[in-house]
Amino acid sequence: MPELGGDTPLEQCLSEASEAGFKGIESGGKFPKTSKELIPILNKYNLKLCSGWYGANLRKNTFEEEKSKIQNQLKLFQDCKAPCMVFTVEPGIYIPEEGLGIRIEDDIVITKEGHENLTREIPKTVEEIEAFMAD
Repeated sequence: MPELGGDTPLEQCLSEASEAGFKGIESGGKFPKTSKELIPILNKYNLKLCSGWYGANLRKNTFEEEKSKIQNQLKLFQDCKAPCMVFTVEPGIYIPEEGLGIRIEDDIVITKEGHENLTREIPKTVEEIEAFMAD
């Protein structure tokens, strides 16, 4: 079995996902970014785009820039009739010279009915993390 991602072609990923009975598969770097390209490929394997993922980079971009950047992806999800999307909030600090990075992430699923923080139970404060590590 090939390593996930890497050089595995999209067609192989979709074929194997279809054989395994998945109704959807995470989009990613190899998925076409327009519905005109993506929908026919998904239809070929009787698959549907069940959700989408977006991580904003508000450390580098303004809110308006991020709002503009997400528009094409939102259109793709809408065209593919994806029932939800996941928005990731991931503040972090990275210290390359020490090979250290810390990211405290929340993953929010957004649907027509509202939103839910999928990672609300994950410890985030110093006290919560220390208590978790002590167990």
